[in-house]
Amino acid sequence: MKLTNNLISQIAKILNETYSNSYIGNITLVSPNDFLFIFSKDRKKKLFISLYANNPALYLIEDDLTVSTIENKDNEWLRKYVKDGYVVSISQYNEDRIIDIKFIQTDEYFLKSTKHLLIELIPTATNMILVDEDGVIEQATRYKQEDSPRPVVKGQKYIARKKNELTLTDEISFQEYNKNGIEEYNNALLRRRKAKSSPVLSLLKSKLKTAEKTKSLMEEKINNQENIEDLMDFANLLLTYQNNEEELNRLIKENEKNYDKNLNAVENANVLFKKYRKLKNEIKAFDHELVRVNDEIEEYKQEINIFPYLNEEEINDIALKFHFKTSANRNKKERKALFYYVNAKEGRICFGKNSKQNEYLTHKWANKEYVFVHIAGLSGSHVIICNDNPSEKQFEIASSIALLLSGQEDGSVHYTQVKNIKKGEKEGQVILRNYNEKRINKIDPSTKLVLNNMKPYYKN
Repeated sequence: MKLTNNLISQIAKILNETYSNSYIGNITLVSPNDFLFIFSKDRKKKLFISLYANNPALYLIEDDLTVSTIENKDNEWLRKYVKDGYVVSISQYNEDRIIDIKFIQTDEYFLKSTKHLLIELIPTATNMILVDEDGVIEQATRYKQEDSPRPVVKGQKYIARKKNELTLTDEISFQEYNKNGIEEYNNALLRRRKAKSSPVLSLLKSKLKTAEKTKSLMEEKINNQENIEDLMDFANLLLTYQNNEEELNRLIKENEKNYDKNLNAVENANVLFKKYRKLKNEIKAFDHELVRVNDEIEEYKQEINIFPYLNEEEINDIALKFHFKTSANRNKKERKALFYYVNAKEGRICFGKNSKQNEYLTHKWANKEYVFVHIAGLSGSHVIICNDNPSEKQFEIASSIALLLSGQEDGSVHYTQVKNIKKGEKEGQVILRNYNEKRINKIDPSTKLVLNNMKPYYKN
């Protein structure tokens, strides 16, 4: 919904009633252009401001979710010059789509000064500008050069944009407009996650591409050497017919490319035996390396498939694993989730997001009578239905989760009780005994909503 001058007027009045005569308690950058303000008066109601050029927005939201701030220049000046300010009033500026938060700031010498935080909620011209009592610009999220139609330059006077009244025939109230607040805030969290995860996901895809190329080259080399047994056969025949000139000449004519005319039959045979042993060792090494590369490819694919369901901590773990630099606080010790679960109406369903979590969930935590579900024929998450006789709906949700966590929208799953599972050679690998298979043709969209409400399981 578009912000109009009239709607901004309503918002300003409500914000003034809600937050005047209080302190700006905290400011969080949810994403590069999304801000969350918390005030000392009524901390449950948070002021969410989105300064994306195509769709600026301002909402009052109530959400207990806490997120860390993104570290950038805007975070620095807002926390230094705006945070802890005492709000005098909040009003509409110039009867335009601009909110003016007037506050008193106290510096380190206990000197007080009046400031104005001007929030410009104008499409294609969004900005957040800090000015002093005389209207001189001190800070801004977006600066504009002096030769621009409307410059925004530190140390110069703030110039209000030319007012452009926006009116809509279906003008709405703030209460109606504010209903979209939580949805827009969740969109901001998605933007935040995308900004943090895109470089890491690109890295994973790049490593997968490199590994697949390496695999292709090795398979090509192995295929090119499949005829090495012919070398052994030729060498043995040379020794067999070394004294039969007619047969020897026929044999040499048929294998000219592998025969050195400067050497006799026995010498050529020895050269071929040596070449055979060398190629045999190379193929053995290639086969061993191919197993490693295949494991690597499966690991990359699994991490890419599960990526949409990873939280920030898990994305940072992957980044650290591949020595990819992030802004994460690496010194901060956080509890690691042992696995994750969802509480569906039919009962709890647990799953792992990586081999370590899969291993713990299936082999250490799960009851032997619980039902184990796994995507058929592909690497994926272990899904445990915490029930020895799940309902059809509960099984459908668990099967859909197994598919979704492997990047599939349909497919088959294998299922059996945990007591029928044996550990594989590697962490997270299993061998199923007495299992059944079921095809899921279409995933219910509601399952995705259930999965979005996953919770971590920690050791007590």
